[in-house]
Amino acid sequence: PWAGRGDYQDALHLLEETLTLSDRVGDVYVRTRALNTIGWIYGDLGNPATAADWNRRSRDEAAAAGFPDPEVECNARLNLGDNLMAMGLLEDAEQEFRHVVVIVVDPRPEQRNDIVRYSQHRHPSFGELLLARNETDAALDRANRCLAAAEEQGHLKNIVKARRLRGEVYMARGQLGQARNELYQARTIAAEVSNPPQLWRTLAAMGRLEETLANTEQARQRFDEGLRVLRSTAAKLTDDTLREALLASPDAQTLTTGADTAS
Repeated sequence: PWAGRGDYQDALHLLEETLTLSDRVGDVYVRTRALNTIGWIYGDLGNPATAADWNRRSRDEAAAAGFPDPEVECNARLNLGDNLMAMGLLEDAEQEFRHVVVIVVDPRPEQRNDIVRYSQHRHPSFGELLLARNETDAALDRANRCLAAAEEQGHLKNIVKARRLRGEVYMARGQLGQARNELYQARTIAAEVSNPPQLWRTLAAMGRLEETLANTEQARQRFDEGLRVLRSTAAKLTDDTLREALLASPDAQTLTTGADTAS
């Protein structure tokens, strides 16, 4: 819960202790989960290369351990795919996503335990990849499938991801009214979830939409609001390297450039 609400420094300290303890007692399952969670945190903090290293370790160690339930490996692959997309490596990302798709589409009985969450995660991640290729119909289908499942299960973070992806697809199509509706709903839920990256990324998308609509003041407000969320998160990081990396991340640059351009 600490990482989910943006208390990343406390979460990393606990995860470091978890790794030490799991190594001491030989608990490979806990170790691989901790590796993946650390990778997820670095991804949230705008350092996809470091995140990818941690997620690869989790993926590879979980696969080598041969757990009957591939939940850890699948989550690591999805996070790694997100990292690779952030680095512009779309084909490599697709390989990770497709590995998870094979399991989700035809799982063995022992593979069904926690399939719901990572099944949802694959949709917006794959959808963002498809949108980057301008395959808007396929991207929208992924967003819709994620939204339906997430609303049924009450997984708010995935609802945010799905609605933001829908908004971005509609923007790409020039359907700006529909884009506005989706993004404003995503912002409301993101504020409720209190996961900072989901909020600032949604606000960045809203800023781009307002720019497209030539609503300069509204665009500046959305970019400024997102930048305040990001900087507030950075201010809680006691590790200078982590803080500086977040403040120099692509998300920070997008928000800063957007705010300056709209001023």
